[in-house]
Amino acid sequence: MNCKRFLSNIPIKNVWVFITDICNLNCDYCFFKYRKNKQTLSEGQIKSLLGVLPKNKVCDLVVSGGEPLMVWDRVKFLFDLADSLFSRRIFTIQSNMYLWDEDKIKYVKDMAISVEPGLDGMLDTNQQHRLGITQENYERYLSNIRDVIQSGIDINPTMTVHPSEVDKMKANFWFLVEHGFHDVEVHPAFLAPWTDEAKDRFLVNYKDLLIWELRKRKELRKWDGKVYIGKMYSFPTGYGIDLVVQPNGRVLPNWTLLSFPEEIREKFVIMEIDEDDCRLREDVLIGYVKKLMEFFKGGSRTYRDFSNFNAQLAMDLLRDNDQLRKQFLVYKELTEEIIEMEQPIVLREVKYERSKIRGYEGR
Repeated sequence: MNCKRFLSNIPIKNVWVFITDICNLNCDYCFFKYRKNKQTLSEGQIKSLLGVLPKNKVCDLVVSGGEPLMVWDRVKFLFDLADSLFSRRIFTIQSNMYLWDEDKIKYVKDMAISVEPGLDGMLDTNQQHRLGITQENYERYLSNIRDVIQSGIDINPTMTVHPSEVDKMKANFWFLVEHGFHDVEVHPAFLAPWTDEAKDRFLVNYKDLLIWELRKRKELRKWDGKVYIGKMYSFPTGYGIDLVVQPNGRVLPNWTLLSFPEEIREKFVIMEIDEDDCRLREDVLIGYVKKLMEFFKGGSRTYRDFSNFNAQLAMDLLRDNDQLRKQFLVYKELTEEIIEMEQPIVLREVKYERSKIRGYEGR
């Protein structure tokens, strides 16, 4: 089976394009923190990828890095080509927000691209893990964010919470809200040194944030659709795969697999993208799809469940790493309790993503 035929027969959740591993920061939890090759997808590889995606489906494309704005011309090439090929699409760019200017903001606004900045809260919290941040460039960061918000671009940050920062998570969240953010994804750091104590403190603080959000809406008397805490990861999702394109052109079925050593990641590569072709790794793909079908056999799952399923597959291949396995189990319990906590409200407030699709008419 060729790539195009396969992709037309299986639901695709998102196409994550990690277009480069080049970055102007050195975050200690980055997927590419061990950057060696300084790789960036070529225009030929981008053409090959977009050429095999089904044109009769919504193209939900997330461009990330590294820092994608470090290779801005390549990013524009990707978005321009995708815009010409897909009549229905959702475009998102993830960025650390240091390299924005008026021209980039205008392009993103004109193309109806959503922005997802990585911002963990106040300066001291960001400096703990986003290495390279100073007072000066942090102020530039916040200034660029204000410019993007004021332009009317849809901007939804991810606030990663590490075990050591759990007690600051409420202050960090309110800091983001005060700076004009909504739909903040408060996400526990994956494969961080989670303990039962840190997990319990996260859940107490997260519950307080949910209660604050509900009270805030009550004060407004009528909910205007504004979501303060993003809950999309806890929304039920059906059977399907991700396409997670690495800067070297190798494709994984979920983003969590990027967190594992290269020798583990290689075992989950389902597709390889060259300058003029895409090739399936059929043996890997068949084995993965069988496990995926079994996972979804009971019906819908959440995206957090889907990510944990993929992480568990990788964990099963790790040898002699009991500490990491224990940390993952605590993390898994934490995300399961987040899902349970959010379920009573998530279905009432989820945004219909189809409203963001250029070319989509009606609901």
